[in-house]
Amino acid sequence: MKQTIENRLQQSKKNLAKQLQQLQSNDPSMTVFKTSNIVDCSFQDIGAALKTNTNVSSFKAFNLQIGNNGAALLSEVLQQNFHLRHISLANNQIDGKGIKAILNALQYNSSLLSLHLSRNNIANTDVKDLFSSLPTSSLTSLNLSKNGLDDNGAISLFNALSTNTKLIKIDLSQNNITGLCSDALYNFLSKNSTLASLNLSGNVIGEDCIKALSRALTINKSLTVLYFGNEIAANTQMIDDAIMLNPHIIYAHYTGIPYALSTTLSARREKIKGLIRSYKDQTIDVNKLKTYQHQISYIAEREKLLSNSETLCFQRYLDGIIASKFEIKSEIKLHKDVFQVILDHLNLKDLRSLSIALGKDEAVEVEQIDM
Repeated sequence: MKQTIENRLQQSKKNLAKQLQQLQSNDPSMTVFKTSNIVDCSFQDIGAALKTNTNVSSFKAFNLQIGNNGAALLSEVLQQNFHLRHISLANNQIDGKGIKAILNALQYNSSLLSLHLSRNNIANTDVKDLFSSLPTSSLTSLNLSKNGLDDNGAISLFNALSTNTKLIKIDLSQNNITGLCSDALYNFLSKNSTLASLNLSGNVIGEDCIKALSRALTINKSLTVLYFGNEIAANTQMIDDAIMLNPHIIYAHYTGIPYALSTTLSARREKIKGLIRSYKDQTIDVNKLKTYQHQISYIAEREKLLSNSETLCFQRYLDGIIASKFEIKSEIKLHKDVFQVILDHLNLKDLRSLSIALGKDEAVEVEQIDM
């Protein structure tokens, strides 16, 4: 086993030497630089070569223990190299000071798109202006997982990102975030209009954060993917209700159960199907259907995109929503508003086009359920 480890280390060093040579010679065939687990590598040489390289777009250095000195060098690189698009620096013993140096360089660099800083250490750092460069940053993806980020850090981050218009994905998993940042979380999500994916799993976020998130989801229209850990088990109904009212969420993962696209849409179908049944029985207020029209619209549109077939889309839609209560025959029972939403989002004009979409020879009769 020891011999195997030594052999792997020697091979890693040979690969690094070869890559460094390519980096220094600006080899056009080299677009990705990746190395890991070499504690005694000369990061000064790597950084110096990166400053003038114009071909490498992705730089990945894992477990090199570059520390704050290496981070400072990369800060210099980012102020000179505008060809880098992706940087990954997981597990490199960089603390808040080093991370701040890298982030501050972003005010001079509008080319970097993703920054992965997982398994470093922001803990016990003055975070007051740590994220001050992020409002105007060009980053679309930021990973700060496993960094000891506490509520003060989260508040500083959320406040900085509330006006950011570029970031699409942020990973804050496995940190020390609790409910104390709930107000900042709400303000962030209610103001930000670009973030699509948020990972908060592995934090003790508590009920206050869940409430803040639930309220924010009624306003936010950009978030589509959410990750939580098992710690919100007691509040899943609150999140479920918020997601059901937000037509943009297509994936949520929490309490160990992934609510993927099909599951989420299935849950929406069942809820809408129940509403339609209730309407037929005239047991709930007519205005409530309008609350769910956007979800009906969203499902039809989303499935159209997924299936790329209007016929299949419509059949799946009817099968999911009408299902057991309203059998799919030549006569279809729908509320007139629901029927119009379906026609609009499948680009169908009338009953004849509906018949064709369903593959029926005879004209489809729609019994419109009145209130």
